[in-house]
Amino acid sequence: MRLLEKRRLLIWGSAVATAVGTLLLSVLSIAQTRVQPDAQPSPSPTIGVLRAPAAPYEDGRLTVTNNVPPGALPPANFQFCPEGVTKSWAGRVMTGADFSNEDLQCADFTGADLTRAKFTNSNLRSASFVDAILDLADLRFVDAQDAVFTNARLHGTKLDAANLAGAALQGARLSAASLTATRFVDSNMKAAHMSGVSMSGTNLSGADLTGVDLSYANLTFARWQGAVLRNANLVGADLTGGNFANVDFSGSNLSRTKHDGTVLRGANLANTTINDANFSATNMRAITLENAVVTYTHFNFVRLENSNLTNTDLTGSNFIGGVLTGVTWEGAKLDGTRWHKTICPDRTMANLNRGTCVGH
Repeated sequence: MRLLEKRRLLIWGSAVATAVGTLLLSVLSIAQTRVQPDAQPSPSPTIGVLRAPAAPYEDGRLTVTNNVPPGALPPANFQFCPEGVTKSWAGRVMTGADFSNEDLQCADFTGADLTRAKFTNSNLRSASFVDAILDLADLRFVDAQDAVFTNARLHGTKLDAANLAGAALQGARLSAASLTATRFVDSNMKAAHMSGVSMSGTNLSGADLTGVDLSYANLTFARWQGAVLRNANLVGADLTGGNFANVDFSGSNLSRTKHDGTVLRGANLANTTINDANFSATNMRAITLENAVVTYTHFNFVRLENSNLTNTDLTGSNFIGGVLTGVTWEGAKLDGTRWHKTICPDRTMANLNRGTCVGH
């Protein structure tokens, strides 16, 4: 009996020791556990005066002044920012960031990745987006007057009803962007890539679009008075209802363009290439088409009074119902042209001249 009791006591003691050990381990584990503090938000990217204003380069950038790290891109033209750059996100990856309804005047987004970012209704006056990526971003209703988008990428970006008057967009890529009712008055848009954009109702009066690519763009009912479109690519663009009075198109390609009801009064189309275009019912009074190649193009019911067509190649073109009073066309090539009910330069009717205005 005593032996049996001793064995029981040993078993019980072992169990108690095990339980106590387990309890001690639990206590130690709890003691070693620490509650981690909540992650603190990153500090505001707002910087004081980062750079002072300085004279701009030709493309709108400033010379490097102060507080610019070696190798960093200089900012844009901040001539309207007497305090220099007061906010900077230069070079940051800000994909999907929301800057809607913010005051970002003179902010520096140079080289930043702003894909799908939102800037709706924000103040972007004189801001820098030089070399920035703004693909699929939303900039509707922004005030970006005098902002700089030199070499920026804006594929599929929404800029409807935005104010970009005086903005710099040299070399910017805006293919398939939406620009309905956008204001580009007096903007610098040299060599911008804008193929397939929608610009219905847009105001580009006084803008410089030398060398721009607007092929297959929707340019209906846009205003272009005094704009410069030299050496531009407008192949396949729809210019219906647009006002291009006194616009300089010299050296441009307007093949397969549509111009129903377009105003081209006083426009310069010298040395242009225009194949298979439609100028039906267009006001083309006093235009210059000197040395242009205008083949197989429709001028139905077009007013061409007092225009200069000297040395113009008009092979296969159609002037049905047109008015050519006072036109000068020495050296013009008129093979295969059609003149039904056309008023010739000498005011005679083509139908009374054996169906032609050649020699009249």
